[in-house]
Amino acid sequence: MRKALTILSAFFIGIFSLQANEFSQAKKGIPMDIVLPEQLENENRDQTYQLFMQDSYGDGWNGASLDLYVNNVLVLDDVTVESATNEISLDVDDHDYIHTEWTSGSYDNECAYGLYDPNGVLVAEAGTIYQPDLTMTHTIDFSGVNVFANSGFEGMNADGSAPAEWLTYPGYNFSVETTGNGIYNSSETFTAYDGDKSFKMWSAGWEGSENNVFHEMSGDDVPLAGTSFNLSAMFYSHADDFIGQGSGQGKLTAKYFGFGPNGDGSNWWETMLFMDESTPFDASTATASTWENQTLATTVPEGVYLMQLGFMLYQPGADGGGSVYVDNFTATMDEPVEGCTDMTACNYNMDASLDDGSCCLTNCGDLTVGGGSYISEVSWEILDASGTVVLSDASGTPYDGETCLDDGVYTVNGFDSWGDGWNGNYLTLVDSDGYTVVNFTLESGSAGSTTFTLPFNPPSNGLVLAAVLDLTVPEAGSAGKAVVVQAFQDIDDLSLYGIGVANNGGGTDGQEYTFPAAPLDSGQVLWVIRDEAAYLNYFGNDMVLYTVDEGGSISQNGDDAIELFL
Repeated sequence: MRKALTILSAFFIGIFSLQANEFSQAKKGIPMDIVLPEQLENENRDQTYQLFMQDSYGDGWNGASLDLYVNNVLVLDDVTVESATNEISLDVDDHDYIHTEWTSGSYDNECAYGLYDPNGVLVAEAGTIYQPDLTMTHTIDFSGVNVFANSGFEGMNADGSAPAEWLTYPGYNFSVETTGNGIYNSSETFTAYDGDKSFKMWSAGWEGSENNVFHEMSGDDVPLAGTSFNLSAMFYSHADDFIGQGSGQGKLTAKYFGFGPNGDGSNWWETMLFMDESTPFDASTATASTWENQTLATTVPEGVYLMQLGFMLYQPGADGGGSVYVDNFTATMDEPVEGCTDMTACNYNMDASLDDGSCCLTNCGDLTVGGGSYISEVSWEILDASGTVVLSDASGTPYDGETCLDDGVYTVNGFDSWGDGWNGNYLTLVDSDGYTVVNFTLESGSAGSTTFTLPFNPPSNGLVLAAVLDLTVPEAGSAGKAVVVQAFQDIDDLSLYGIGVANNGGGTDGQEYTFPAAPLDSGQVLWVIRDEAAYLNYFGNDMVLYTVDEGGSISQNGDDAIELFL
């Protein structure tokens, strides 16, 4: 791998600047909460990372310094700040593992530093209010989505005995191999998949044995139930030490443990919930001396105290032997989608992985308020039979939301702050079967109310279209337009019905006119007319049962479709 570094003094090069680099000088020796800029601006930004170092007092680090290691190789030795800031450019590769060591000075509380990616975004920091420790570790991730530290196994722990950031169990028969190392039972040498190093694990040699390397989360660090992880790693087994010579299996695993027999997290290993695992890498699936990609998708279940995401070498039979190398072991994490996960609920969300308690099993509905003018004057509330407000809105804005109400009788109270009615605005509740349960408006005045009952029991189709008219009358224009309906059974409340006009042969526009809240007996005919004077002039005393469309919804022409809504 190529390693290069260039030390750049920001105060005289002139091409580096901070988007927010004006920080006030602290009082000498007084602790302060340091915050680094989230973004660095670089006019000549290339694919390098930047180490930005800051002294809050502006007089340098007063004897303090840091060493920076890339893959355990020292690349910056005793770097420091002489005045306010210093910047250093680092040439790194994907999956490189960075760690620092700190040498204290006189005023460490003034010191802070951060690592910025090629886009100038802060990706790691030390000595700040968010990360007070003055040492730092970071794994280079060009993808921007990998959550596994030391994913390329390039960094080692302090004594060099194991890969940094990873845990092993039971802790034997593994090594971190470097390109050029020998291969067991072979005259050939090893080449890592990427970078210089790969993790190696070999068979324990007895039936039922397993060997694991993993990242672990426990307690409050366990993500929410429903969080999903996608694991990916490259596997390799050399022909001269092939995993296929025995029953060994290499696989990605996700192990989930409960809170233990006492429910307090102690002895958690006694309450394993389950284990997800990838397709085994073994005699039947592996290709000798070939790097192959393995993947595993897993979702965190409920009731997890501890979880382990990693690689396992398992031996189901007594015929062991062979080894597996692992490299570029990454994981992406997706937060759970919250919603209703109950398939029997009317608001079931098939994409939800975490139930948010919103499942509605009775009287689902869609409530809308609006459609007219001066909505800012409109407010409303819905009360249950006990007088408790279950829904309300006084924001003076349109409303569109789901409802989930218990069985019972409800009251709608509408208010208008100007006192001239709702000016064409309606409160409409449609149930999950598509029936209009209530369609309320305030025709005039400052307040009004209506009631409705859930569940809604729609009447049978007791109203039919009898005629659609556009008479030639002296008043001309739209004065002759009308729609005639007839009841085939007694209807207690006509306002359950409405009319729509699909203009110019187009599709439906939905319900545009609502009948008045009045009864209509079986056999009776009702005319919905556009112009009362015109029709009375035309029919005289024969014009008996009619209602006037004050809003002009009855506006059909010859190529329009008339719809009757229930």
